[in-house]
Amino acid sequence: MLKFAIIGCGFWAVNGNFLHFVKDSINSKEAVIVAFVEPNETRAEAAKLVFKDAQHYLSTEDLLNDDLMIRKLTGVFITTPHVAHYVTARMCLEKRLNVLLEKPM
Repeated sequence: MLKFAIIGCGFWAVNGNFLHFVKDSINSKEAVIVAFVEPNETRAEAAKLVFKDAQHYLSTEDLLNDDLMIRKLTGVFITTPHVAHYVTARMCLEKRLNVLLEKPM
């Protein structure tokens, strides 16, 4: 089973087309969201309703410093505002994670 983290839980992560992809994968038992990063308390609460069993992190650094979680992950979905894509993707790639960006860098 593929295990992913979501970095950024705004509209596209919990409401957009991205979520349909995630739900289809989860429903088919091919993938699961095991973690998400969201510093905003309101968006984090909404994400907890969607990704019920996922571990919540307040920052990308917190996630990437959790070696146990990093070893579990197949990759990350980056759904932050586009201005944060490069820095976030680079940090994840340096940890040798597969990265899917919601928009181009």
